[in-house]
Amino acid sequence: MQIQKENTELGQIEYAFRTGEPLIVLLNCFGSFDTVQNFSQVLKYLPKDFEIFTPDFLNTWL
Repeated sequence: MQIQKENTELGQIEYAFRTGEPLIVLLNCFGSFDTVQNFSQVLKYLPKDFEIFTPDFLNTWL
C-alpha cells in the first residue's frame, strides 16, 4: 500500500492505495485510526491483485 497526502481548498486529505483490478473502496466509518488501519485485518485476506483505495476524512488529525 502506498500512502499519499493531498492539500485541497477544504484541507488536507490522506489516502492509501494499490493498483490492480477490481477496485475496492474502503471508507472510514468509526474510530480514531486512519482507514487503512481500521481495515488492516480485512486487507490481509484480499487477493494481492485487487486495487484498493482507502481515503480518510479531511483534516482527521484535528
